[in-house]
Amino acid sequence: MKKHIFIAIRYSILQKNSAAWRATESSFEEYAAKILHPDRLDIRENTFEYITLQSLCNQTINNSDVTYSVLIMISDILPEDRVNRLKRAIDLANTTKVNFDIVKIDSGTDQTFDHININEAIKSHIRRHLEGANDTVIATVRLDDDDGLSENYIEKLSTHMRSGLTGYAVSFAYGIEGYWDTLNNEVSDLRHSYFPKCAQGLAYINEYSSLAGLKDSKTIHVYNLGNHMKIDETYPTIIEAIEPMFFRTLSSTNDSVGSPYHRNMPLINGRNSISQFNYIERLYKKHQLPEHEDTISLEICKSSSPWSALIKHLNNRIQLREKQIRELTARLNGETL
Repeated sequence: MKKHIFIAIRYSILQKNSAAWRATESSFEEYAAKILHPDRLDIRENTFEYITLQSLCNQTINNSDVTYSVLIMISDILPEDRVNRLKRAIDLANTTKVNFDIVKIDSGTDQTFDHININEAIKSHIRRHLEGANDTVIATVRLDDDDGLSENYIEKLSTHMRSGLTGYAVSFAYGIEGYWDTLNNEVSDLRHSYFPKCAQGLAYINEYSSLAGLKDSKTIHVYNLGNHMKIDETYPTIIEAIEPMFFRTLSSTNDSVGSPYHRNMPLINGRNSISQFNYIERLYKKHQLPEHEDTISLEICKSSSPWSALIKHLNNRIQLREKQIRELTARLNGETL
C-alpha cells in the first residue's frame, strides 16, 4: 500500500485567538511586534534555512511507495519581503523536488489569508494531495520552524505506518539538542536528549480509502491531538528510542531559552551519533569528535531525559547551598571564638 507523510510547520504564526498570545500580558500589537521584530526573524530564517530546510530536503528514502510533502503555514501579516526570502531559500535547497506548499493563516487583522486557522489549512492540504489517490496510509508530522529531523526520519516513520494502525501516535523519543550561535550560524554544546512525546517529529497515523475517504475524520491530523505530553492518555502511542531522530534547537527566540537541565545531559561524543544529521555535522565543524561512542552504555532513557537532568541540576544546587551553609557556619563559629 502507498504511504504518504505530511509534515506541517508553523512559521511565525500570529493569531488573535491563540493561546501563545493569551499567555502573555501584552497587547496583540506588542506581541506581534516582538514576533515580527527583524532581529528575531533573521535568526528564525537562518535556523530554518540551515537546520529545518536541510533536514527536509535531504531525506534518504529507499521505498518508492513512500512519499512526503511539506506544508508551511505563515502569518498573513508576515512582511512580504520575508515571504519572498522564505520562498527563495526553499527553491535553493529543494534539489530533490520535495512538494512544498506555503499558505497564509488568518491573524484576525483583516488581511488577505488562505485559511482561517491551521486546522483548516492542514485538512485542505491533505484533501488536495489525496484527491484521486488510491488507498494510502498517511501520517501527519509536527515540526517547529527551527528544529530538524534525522535524514532517515521519513524512512523510519514509514515502518510504523500500517493499515489498521489508524489513531496511533508515533513519538521518536531520542534526539539531539544544541544551542544556535546567531553570530556564526553554527551549533554548539550538542547533547543527547531522551524526551518521550516531545513535539519534535511527533506523528499521527491515519488511512485514506478511495471509496470511504479518511478512516479517522474526527482527529485527522497531529495538531488535533492536544497537549503532546498527554497524548498517550487518549491515543495509543508508539514510542521508539533506538537512534536519534530529531534535532531540537535551543536559542533566544524559542521557549528553550534558559533551559536549566541542558548542561546536565550527556555530551555528544562520537560522529556515529550524528551520522544521520549531516547538516548538523557541517554546523558543528569547529569541534573534532571521535568516530564512535557507545550509546548503549549511556542508557539514554536514564541519563538523557530532562527529568533526570533537572534532578542533577537540583542536586547540584543543594550541594552548593550546603557548602555555603558550612562555610558560613564555620565563619560564625570563628567569630564567636
